[in-house]
Amino acid sequence: MAVSEALCEGVFKIWEKEKCTVCLLNPVLVQKLLTGSMHLKYDLSHIGVFSMIGQRYSLDTVAALTKIFPKVAIVLSYSSSESWLLAKMIVNKETAVEEKYAKLTIEEGVEVKIVDEESNLVSRGTPGEICARNASVFLEYLGSPEATKRTKSSTGWVHMGDTGIMYDDGKIEVIGRKTEIIKRASVKIFPAHIEKVLLQHPQVSDVAVVGIPDQQLHEEVCACVILREDTRECDGSDEEAKILEIREWCKKQWPPGPDGLSLTPKYFLAMKKFPVLERTGKTFVRGVKDYALKKLNV
Repeated sequence: MAVSEALCEGVFKIWEKEKCTVCLLNPVLVQKLLTGSMHLKYDLSHIGVFSMIGQRYSLDTVAALTKIFPKVAIVLSYSSSESWLLAKMIVNKETAVEEKYAKLTIEEGVEVKIVDEESNLVSRGTPGEICARNASVFLEYLGSPEATKRTKSSTGWVHMGDTGIMYDDGKIEVIGRKTEIIKRASVKIFPAHIEKVLLQHPQVSDVAVVGIPDQQLHEEVCACVILREDTRECDGSDEEAKILEIREWCKKQWPPGPDGLSLTPKYFLAMKKFPVLERTGKTFVRGVKDYALKKLNV
């Protein structure tokens, strides 16, 4: 998958030359399309479908893409190398609304269940780990029987390592990686829930929420934000003022809960861009967390 500037340009050239009709988009290609006016530089008029893969995309991102490519069908796909395509949704005017967005329909021939840490089924609407089974699941990790055993059960269920919810209508929503859950005191906090709200702030272009070690609560919440272009031109003091404004805005969104704690992040850090994984173009969350730990001297 394309990550570097040269590779991205190469992908767009191929799309134009081969008149591709169905194209895969990773996070880096999405940003290039949104900010680089690639639809003006290359003839992409023959594209009929964009399949968005790699990570969860905000509704604002998808909506911005549909404005540039109004005739292109946007498909949100959930898949993995171990299980292939599991679920998807087609984004259109009807589904591009908050209450319906990112609710994926399970593919025919695919079984999905949501389980707790002991692999017991959880009730509908309750977060848990996504497990899947179909005819396309992998046989084994070559030369790694222990890794295979951890990932795939004796009955063929693949543990995806993702947290998700199954709703009453059978659709699923992918919340994020299990390893990214923040454990503050006795409460599990899902970064995607906080990111979803923060992206509604007019000054926030992108955000990654990570857990930071805390002696008293085990972990605290840190929001690493990329400010919008017009905001990033300001000097350091103005940037600090914007971060303070975002913090105060968050306090209004999340009043203290029953435990007396708010979901408002304790820490806010401004970043110019997020590190990405070279192979997939996904945001490298571990890299974001390492940056935060170093910046906060934790």
